[in-house]
Amino acid sequence: MNVTTDNGMITPPGDSSEAEVKSDLTTTLFYKIFRVYVQMFIVIIGLIGNALTIVVMRRGKSRHSSATPFLICLAICDNVYLIIGTAIVPLLTYLGFKDLYTFNLPTCVIYFFSAYFTAQLSAWLITAVTMERVGIVVMPHKSKSLFTKKCSYYAIILIIVVLIIENGHIFFAHKMVKIDGENACLIRKQFEYFSVNIWPWLDTIMYNFLPFFIIIICNIIIISVVVKSSRHRQSMTATTGGKETKSDSETTRMTQMLLAISFFFIVTTTPISMYLLFANPNDPDRTSEKSLNFIIVNVVASLNHSCNFIMYSLSGPTFRTELIKVMTCKKSTDNYSRSASSVYASQRTLNSTAT
Repeated sequence: MNVTTDNGMITPPGDSSEAEVKSDLTTTLFYKIFRVYVQMFIVIIGLIGNALTIVVMRRGKSRHSSATPFLICLAICDNVYLIIGTAIVPLLTYLGFKDLYTFNLPTCVIYFFSAYFTAQLSAWLITAVTMERVGIVVMPHKSKSLFTKKCSYYAIILIIVVLIIENGHIFFAHKMVKIDGENACLIRKQFEYFSVNIWPWLDTIMYNFLPFFIIIICNIIIISVVVKSSRHRQSMTATTGGKETKSDSETTRMTQMLLAISFFFIVTTTPISMYLLFANPNDPDRTSEKSLNFIIVNVVASLNHSCNFIMYSLSGPTFRTELIKVMTCKKSTDNYSRSASSVYASQRTLNSTAT
């Protein structure tokens, strides 16, 4: 995952000339433009977009959808990560302040835990909403009873509990020591083997590999069902002269939007995962502001937490309509009965096209 910090592991210091080149990176024009200005622009866009997503998702038809709790929680999680895991370290480095994780031990462990936890939570919320979409597409006649907002909240709680347990060792694995008069947040000796040999793989599996695999399988299922249903509708339309219903069209657009989000997640998070697995483990700066490769893949990964709002806007006409109402301070005209009617109509349409 993409935590913007030194990995805190006890490693050899490396070649001095190499360290000197890396230390100069934070004072270069490239660092100032790419790591600070570009990164901060991405963060600001993400913070605003995610805040607007929360507002829009709580209005209109979206507030009745079982996917809404996942998307609202995703927006909150992404904003927390953008602040803690993306913006703080390069900003403090550029301004010449100490690293956040070297202030004291509580700050160190809270920083590490928050960054890892929110990154993984974001990945699993996208995975969960993709799995939910599979259920709705494959079992439309049971979707009303199986995929409710209450079930979505239970799923979110389960994901949070699992990730807290998985990342809980962070609170016990670190210690604060003095090196050349400066604080350093390092791994305790008894946790060194786990942190060096097991944790990077476990984190990569939870952050990228496992969500990647599940999302790919789910998207294949969704696409195959949607294509089959589309062909069936076309044959029925050609035979009866009927037209595609509005509810069916909305269901298709929602599916397309979630497909776009899940594919974007895969594209933006894979580079950082590959880098962390195959970068030289003996390089103490491989996950610090002194590594050019880490900075590049980190900025790419930050797009995953910043651009969901753009993906919603591009692929979701209903989202765009409600967004315009928010921007122009207009009230939503939707009510529960209309939303319920749309759900029933969508279920009937999907049921007929799947048979």
